[in-house]
Amino acid sequence: MPNEPRWLRADEIIEINKIEMTKSGEPFHILNPDGLEGAAARPRNIFLYGAFDTVELATELLIGLAVSHPFVQGNKRTALISCVTFLNLNGYAVRISDNKDFANAIIAVITREISRDDFVFYMKGFCDPTWMP
Repeated sequence: MPNEPRWLRADEIIEINKIEMTKSGEPFHILNPDGLEGAAARPRNIFLYGAFDTVELATELLIGLAVSHPFVQGNKRTALISCVTFLNLNGYAVRISDNKDFANAIIAVITREISRDDFVFYMKGFCDPTWMP
């Protein structure tokens, strides 16, 4: 089994949402604390079942947060920033050139217009492994 990644905890995800809501002037409130905990645990759970690809784990975090809708505002933004933060913590630089196209891809994966595997493939196009844990 490879080294365990650095996981993003629920309290860290809450801070990401608070920062984003402060920037935008939108209200901060947790709607679904259980959904937040579950979304934060998703990458670790699939890692324990043998999924070791860091981008795949980050995608699970993104989808989990976007679908569980744990906050009153900023769920997709928080999901994306959490995903990118997770990747950065685990040795990847992420370069997103077109936020609108990326946002559309996030919506497509959470509405199941594209598969999770297709999104992982899409996401890998934006990831540069700066070092491998």
